[in-house]
Amino acid sequence: MLGVGIIGCGGISNGHARGWNANSERAKVVAVADVVDSAAQTRAAQVGGAQVYADYHELLQNPSVDAVDICLPHHLHKEAAVAAANAKKHVLIEKPLCLDMDEAKEIEAAVNASGITLMCAHNQVFTESVQEIKPRIEDGLLGDIYWIHSADCFLSRPFIRTGSAALSSHGPGTWRSKRELMGGGELIDTGYHPTYRLLYLAGAEAMTVSAVLTNHRLPQLDGEDTAQVLVAFANGSSGFILSSWAMNLPSGYSIHVVGDRGTISAGPGRIEMMLNGMERPAVKELQVPDTFAREIEHFIGCLENGETPVQSLADGIATLRLIRGAYQSVAEQRVVSLDTV
Repeated sequence: MLGVGIIGCGGISNGHARGWNANSERAKVVAVADVVDSAAQTRAAQVGGAQVYADYHELLQNPSVDAVDICLPHHLHKEAAVAAANAKKHVLIEKPLCLDMDEAKEIEAAVNASGITLMCAHNQVFTESVQEIKPRIEDGLLGDIYWIHSADCFLSRPFIRTGSAALSSHGPGTWRSKRELMGGGELIDTGYHPTYRLLYLAGAEAMTVSAVLTNHRLPQLDGEDTAQVLVAFANGSSGFILSSWAMNLPSGYSIHVVGDRGTISAGPGRIEMMLNGMERPAVKELQVPDTFAREIEHFIGCLENGETPVQSLADGIATLRLIRGAYQSVAEQRVVSLDTV
């Protein structure tokens, strides 16, 4: 039985705790840590009882903890990941991996030195739509892929300039409103999802990036609330990321993959395939699974079998590099080569 410690008991840890509960035959959350005692107590109760710590460094000394699930605000990821690796604890870490490439190098060095497994919690890789599309790309059904569109947009509150900050985790004074704590704006937060989905589906090295970052509805943010990112891959294909807290999409997120033999479009619960010569698209309704439970099941299996996670440290670094490159392209008003990021 894998013993797990949850580090950070804020909102996102609810989904993680639910995922650990769904895999309770193979893993048990035995400890939680948060500086806010009420948050830690809530999460401990959710997992059926766990030892509560105010300081995660003390949690890392617990011999019953084999792995930790890091659910902290962005600016705290690097320190916690390095401390966990140094304590020989396996790591599941929420997005983003960390704030910048210097921090990523520190994490990489600690992980390599310790020999632990680190998995990036890129839960949307485990959606039915992504799992349906990936093998169709790999088996050549769509032919040579030349364009992939990956979007994730919704309307965040407060969505008007006079809105109440109490309605939103993006309100004035919250850590998400501050660039130095976020690492940017929307792109490094929700925008992380369409970015890692794009890289996973493309299956090729991203070479250059350019971006347009804007703020339409959330002036309390230091950073952007909307991101448009254009990516060129080594195999000649291109990708486009659209991510926003300022607009709604009917399905929440969408994926479009275009090859010389046809097109696939998908949202969380539906996939449409239109091959060349077809008069109408083939439509398949999809389940909408608990992706937190699926990613945690995968993480447990990797630890049990000594396998590399489908979203490894290398994938987290690649995702962060692309996003940092997008920010650099805006600052320098040019297309950025990712080998310089």
